[in-house]
Amino acid sequence: MRLTAPYGGQSKTKGNKMKINQCCLKDIKAREAKLQEVAESRAGFVGAAILLILYGIVSNMEYYDCIKLGVC
Repeated sequence: MRLTAPYGGQSKTKGNKMKINQCCLKDIKAREAKLQEVAESRAGFVGAAILLILYGIVSNMEYYDCIKLGVC
């Protein structure tokens, strides 16, 4: 019984070496780089959203202190 790869490539049995197409390798690296870039930009957006939320909370606290306590 010969095992084959699910994508139709060569099998990994008894010393068969898989040939990697350089074109496909470049595509894979480009996809990985794009995913890394998206992950980095997502972290920036999350950080900006957290800062905006904190700013909103602190500004409301200052407003209520001024109105209710008379501390302006």
